[in-house]
Amino acid sequence: LDANELTDLPARMGNMYGLKTLTLSRNLLTSIPRCVFAMAKLKVLHVHYNQIPEFPNSLASLKQLQELNFAVNLLTEVNPIISKLTTLLKLDLQRNDLSELCPEIGSLPLLEDLTLSKNSLSFLPETFQGV
Repeated sequence: LDANELTDLPARMGNMYGLKTLTLSRNLLTSIPRCVFAMAKLKVLHVHYNQIPEFPNSLASLKQLQELNFAVNLLTEVNPIISKLTTLLKLDLQRNDLSELCPEIGSLPLLEDLTLSKNSLSFLPETFQGV
């Protein structure tokens, strides 16, 4: 569903329980569609190049998520709920408007790849020491 002009998804897409990868990049989304949070087996979610201003609490329902690309959106902060994404291996937050990070990012146990370029960060949380 990449590179369309989507502003939402049909609720029935939430019935795609077995879906493992969903790419909603390069659309006109201002939030992650609600039906996405019912996709319990989702491992990869790409929502880069949209207009999403916040990191929703509902992301915590994606217990198997391993890769989240939230680059080139309108984020000004990362919700501490990110600590619930304990299976996350790759997180891309580049080219948002982040001026600071929540300390919980530094505590993600399996995180291998973190991209934060082209934000407005001036320091990293203490939880990043020794990472």
